[in-house]
Amino acid sequence: MILATRIARTVAGPLLAFAVSLSLCATPVAAKQPVYYLNDAPLTFTLPTIPTDPGMIELELTIVRAAHALAGSPAADEAIVDAKAFPAGDLMGRFSDSAQTPLNPVDRPMLLRLMTRALGELSNYSDIYKNKGNRQRPYIEDLSIALCYDNPSYPLNPRQSYPSGHAANGYVAALILAELFPARRQLILARGARYGDNRVACGAHHPSDVLQGQLLAIEFFKEVSDVDRFKRDLECARAEDTVLLKKLKEIPASCTAPDA
Repeated sequence: MILATRIARTVAGPLLAFAVSLSLCATPVAAKQPVYYLNDAPLTFTLPTIPTDPGMIELELTIVRAAHALAGSPAADEAIVDAKAFPAGDLMGRFSDSAQTPLNPVDRPMLLRLMTRALGELSNYSDIYKNKGNRQRPYIEDLSIALCYDNPSYPLNPRQSYPSGHAANGYVAALILAELFPARRQLILARGARYGDNRVACGAHHPSDVLQGQLLAIEFFKEVSDVDRFKRDLECARAEDTVLLKKLKEIPASCTAPDA
C-alpha cells in the first residue's frame, strides 16, 4: 500500500494519491467501521416494532410477490446492480444520473471519505436493530419468492430483515448528495427511495423493512448534520466539486491532511 501511494504521488500528485490510499484501505461497509461522527452515542430515534399482525404480514408478502421483477427485465437488472452496490464507492456511482454528474470515487476522494464514514457508522446502528429484530426475510417466509442476488463473500443473514441496511445506506447517501447538489435534490431523493424499493423487488426485504431503514437514515442524518466533523467533511466534498467544475484552483490543505 505504501509503494502504491508513492507511485501515485509521483505520477499524478497528492489528490490521486489520497484517493489510492483510501481505496486500498477501504473495507466493505458491511464490516464494522471506525466511529467518526456520533461516537456510538444512542440515537434519539427509536425504531418501531416489527409488524406482528397476521393480516399485515400476509399483506407485506403479497406486496413482495407483486413487486418481484421479472428476470432479465430492466427493473430486475437495476435491482441486482443496486444490491451489489453496497460499499460507499459503489453506491455513490448509482446516483450519477440523478445528480447529473459523474460520481466516480477515484475523482471524488473527499466525497468517498464522507460516504465511507457516514455509511460505516450508520451500519453500526442498523446492525443493532437487526440483531434485536431477528426478522426472517421474505424468501425464507415464502419459498416461492426468489432472491435476486446474494453476495457470496458477504451472504445475507436470513434473520436480519428488519430494518433494511441497503435502504438505510441508500437514503442517507441520497440526503448527503442532496446537500451537495441542491438543484437536483428531488431527483436524488427519488433515486434513494427507489434504491430501497429495489430491495423489495429483489425479494430481500418486506416493505416495512425498507421504510424503517429509510426513517433510520433520516434520523441519523439529522443528528450527524449538527456535528462539526461531519460539517467539515461535507464542506470538503463541496470544495472538491468546485475544483472539478474548475471554479476553485485546489482543495484546501485541511481537507487532505493526514489527520483529516
